[in-house]
Amino acid sequence: RLRIVYVPIDAGEYVHQFSWHGHDPKSDHDGIARKRPNALRFTKLRNTPMQTYFDVENARTNDDALLTIRLMLFYRVAEVEKMLDATQDPIAELINAVSSDVIEFAAAGSFESFKESAEQLNNMRVYRNLAERTALIGLEVSKVVFRGYIAPARLQKMQDDSIERRTRLVLERESQLQEQALADERLAKEHERARVEHKMAKEQAQHEAELKLAAFEAEQKERRAAAEQEHQLKRAAQDEEAAHLERLQRTLGMSGAEMATLLQARAHGAPNKLIQIVGAAAGRGAGSELDRLPSVQIKADAS
Repeated sequence: RLRIVYVPIDAGEYVHQFSWHGHDPKSDHDGIARKRPNALRFTKLRNTPMQTYFDVENARTNDDALLTIRLMLFYRVAEVEKMLDATQDPIAELINAVSSDVIEFAAAGSFESFKESAEQLNNMRVYRNLAERTALIGLEVSKVVFRGYIAPARLQKMQDDSIERRTRLVLERESQLQEQALADERLAKEHERARVEHKMAKEQAQHEAELKLAAFEAEQKERRAAAEQEHQLKRAAQDEEAAHLERLQRTLGMSGAEMATLLQARAHGAPNKLIQIVGAAAGRGAGSELDRLPSVQIKADAS
């Protein structure tokens, strides 16, 4: 069974042939996403979300650096009738509007400033002309993605050399910082080791001094004890001698003078020579004059 979707009202109605800007195959060998007129032909219009690649060429910075800015646009046809009434080629409108925004963005600064702020090309606020133009032709652009840039060969070589120099300087700086950190760590370890060795030496010296002091005090204590013991022994001997002399004096009934003489004799010690004179001669009769004389003993010291 046949279902009729739409029936023409009169002979003036016809099937529209769309002819938009599309991908240029000749640009593939250059690595550039370039569009050419009438490359995209179709009769059935899609209103689903779509995307297209486009590179904005010859964007000049204020220091005369020519760049190719690579973009990806996400869009959809929001109002078909408005689009049909406003333009024959909405893709051309897209690339013209986004090209004007990108060229304006690049011309606002130098090449160095462009490199520093290039990530802003991912922000829809940069594309004012694109937003205004798509609103007039019934399109809606949801997102623009910045895919990088291409610089001329000479400028790219200069940039590569600059990147290489910066990278080398960064690596050298990191290497120097690592060497300095290692040297600082080694110095800190040596300082800590010296501090520990000094502390150990100080403790060792203090320990040795304490041992010497303890030994000295023990020796002095031993000497004091020996001297005290010797003193006590001498005192006991003196006491015993005094008691002995006292007993001897009482026993013999000696006077003080006799005791003094005895003590003096004891102090001088035993004589070295003894000379004895006997009063009686051999062969003499008893009762002679010599027999009546007393015997005499003379002690003579060696001196």
